[in-house]
Amino acid sequence: YSHIVTSSNKMKSTIEESAHRTFIQTVKLDHIVWKSEVYAVIHGVSNKSAQDFVSHKNCRLGQWYDTNGMQKYSSVGSFRSLDQPHAEVHNEGAKALEAFANHNQGQTITALQKMESASQRLLGYLDDIANFRQA
Repeated sequence: YSHIVTSSNKMKSTIEESAHRTFIQTVKLDHIVWKSEVYAVIHGVSNKSAQDFVSHKNCRLGQWYDTNGMQKYSSVGSFRSLDQPHAEVHNEGAKALEAFANHNQGQTITALQKMESASQRLLGYLDDIANFRQA
């Protein structure tokens, strides 16, 4: 009987870890899609405005961060570091769209560069969280 319980617990742990990694990959994909929509506006393939883009608290990552993530990962340094670059990605993306709408190429490029820099930090933190194993 104890062998069955041990095997069952190992399977449960494997499933939970897989679900965790899958969720992080989904969040990363959402992030990439969000940025691609910013670029779609700038390249003239979308008519969205800065107001059409959700804030960093309203996307899947932001909602998870403030609820489930906070409960499970608040002790993980990378998790605690997520909010700042995540907010910066959204803020700089919106700034880029506003600058683009005002035909200010220099400000558009600067905001996009800041967005991408914050994005790289954010993705690094998400990778760290994906590799985190709970005790």
